[in-house]
Amino acid sequence: MANKTFDDFYATFARCAAEIRYLDDSLVPLLENAISDELTCQVIGLTKLFDFYDLVDFYREIDYQMRDYNKRMLFRTRGPRVGITSERTRYSPSIPTTSSRSGGYIPTAKE
Repeated sequence: MANKTFDDFYATFARCAAEIRYLDDSLVPLLENAISDELTCQVIGLTKLFDFYDLVDFYREIDYQMRDYNKRMLFRTRGPRVGITSERTRYSPSIPTTSSRSGGYIPTAKE
């Protein structure tokens, strides 16, 4: 499956299955072994369907959800959008500086 979407992967998978004339029932274990490790991890513990086409729809939906989640996380990590000020840029504490004309360090009353 590599980095393909499930739809792209399934198009190739279905074409190959049709060429070798496998029956739908025998395709279930082949499909489960061919999906990506990432997709396999996402379905651990979930009840899988036994009908081949229901299983295809199940994997397709999980793949869509994973890709949607990854897009949202990528968007969140890009930082603030243009025109929106983050908390860091809104608050900038004033740090007292000495003027270059004053001639250097001036001690305060406490010192």
